[in-house]
Amino acid sequence: SLYNSHVEIRSRQDLFLQISRKHL
Repeated sequence: SLYNSHVEIRSRQDLFLQISRKHL
């Protein structure tokens, strides 16, 4: 569903931010 995809995108962004912080 559209809502489900939105949540998935949010979770991916959070994961990306966590990975970026680890590299910094």
